[in-house]
Amino acid sequence: MLRVHLKPSRYLAVALTVAHAGAAAVLIPLSMPLWAKLAIAAAIGASLLQTLWGKALLKSRTSLVAVELRGAGGLAVQTRNGQWHDARLLGTTYVAPLLTVLNLKLSERVIARHVVIVPDNADADDFRRLRVLLRWVYGKSGARSDPQKG
Repeated sequence: MLRVHLKPSRYLAVALTVAHAGAAAVLIPLSMPLWAKLAIAAAIGASLLQTLWGKALLKSRTSLVAVELRGAGGLAVQTRNGQWHDARLLGTTYVAPLLTVLNLKLSERVIARHVVIVPDNADADDFRRLRVLLRWVYGKSGARSDPQKG
């Protein structure tokens, strides 16, 4: 069994901000009414705030703040409000040294949930152990590895 506690991430906050700023910058050269650009920019800003709050800063009550790998391929996640939820690892999960994205199907939810783990939001040793387990033990459930690393 391995439990990884997640903490807020500056790396993820910067990456999300840069991605959203890039999306907003694309609006500048478009030939569309100013009101439409402003409306889209407002939507991009709202998306940035929501993802920063929930994914990077982990402040939302539904933010996933811990992952527990259990024996026999079992997995559970903990939300900020303290509840644990059984989950199944989806085959679209991505495992690499600098970024791991767990795509999960929670037993009581229809829509998949995602846990983004980068080096600054988890203990280094736990992050390494998590990646090893995901690649070698849970890999049978479909977790993909970094194609550059084999």
